[in-house]
Amino acid sequence: MGIATYIQTSSVRRTAKILSELHPVSKSSVHRWIKKFEEKLPISAEKKGI
Repeated sequence: MGIATYIQTSSVRRTAKILSELHPVSKSSVHRWIKKFEEKLPISAEKKGI
């Protein structure tokens, strides 16, 4: 649910605020979830244009 909310809002702060209405969530936690999710995506840095 956290990743889906982040994709919709594109904001770590807004994602944490929305999720905190259900359960306390920090911006740091959301940021870690995003990084873990990115690591699992089969997209290389070359394809991203970095």
